[in-house]
Amino acid sequence: MFSGLKCGFFRKKIILNKLEGNMSETHHILLSVKGHPYERHEFYDIFDNMDHLDWTLVEQPASQALFNVKQAEVYDALVLYDMPGIFFHENAQPDIISPSEAYQKDFQQLVDAGHGFVFLHHAIAGWQDWEAYSEIIGGRFFLSASRITRRAAPR
Repeated sequence: MFSGLKCGFFRKKIILNKLEGNMSETHHILLSVKGHPYERHEFYDIFDNMDHLDWTLVEQPASQALFNVKQAEVYDALVLYDMPGIFFHENAQPDIISPSEAYQKDFQQLVDAGHGFVFLHHAIAGWQDWEAYSEIIGGRFFLSASRITRRAAPR
């Protein structure tokens, strides 16, 4: 499996190439955030400092309502800086929550439609027990010991 960082850059490059086609046009992205603490203002500055970019911030789990073909059509790309499906507790193991079947179907339809995605940093830890998610983003961060599926790479 690829690391999430490589996959994130790979997908980002595809999206940036798509967006660079007409850089005088304003592009719209959805930022889905939540997970471990981060420097919010510095992170948002990255997007504020990009010309011709309009972004909408929605935290998980609310952003899940936008991950379907109809709701996502207003965005050129969905940027995930989140850890969906993990609920942390102080001094206890996190709860691992599975995405609904409807969410999984909607997400897969976005992927199949070729919608733009960028998976950043801790997004690789999201949806711990949804195998297709790790295949889509090209990696996984394991919060606990786990068996890794070994398969031959496609040729």
